[in-house]
Amino acid sequence: MQGNLAQTFSLPHGLKLEMNGYFTTAFQDGEQDRSARGALDVALQKQLTRNGGRLSLALIDAFNSADWMDWNFLQKEFSVRTYGIYQFSQRHLKLSYSHPFGNQKMKAAGKHATASEEERHRAGN
Repeated sequence: MQGNLAQTFSLPHGLKLEMNGYFTTAFQDGEQDRSARGALDVALQKQLTRNGGRLSLALIDAFNSADWMDWNFLQKEFSVRTYGIYQFSQRHLKLSYSHPFGNQKMKAAGKHATASEEERHRAGN
């Protein structure tokens, strides 16, 4: 079974805090038993008013638990149990900046009512 979390919080000074995470319960994969695992990413984002850009600082895999996968394999016929741990990634910080391209005034001017919206308005709906 797997669960996902996505939440955004509005903070003072135009900041946003975003949290994304997942959790997977322990499960059996063929003859292997896999352990439960999960991860949480946290990001702080600021919309820049002067140029329309956005600055974001994210902590990926805050608890350093994302791609740890413990497993064990029991070969009953030989009375042998094998254990293993995989680690695919590490916790890290990511700083990103994005900026919209194009003339925003032209894009706004291109938004107009459709014929059906104008007809509904004339009909009084």
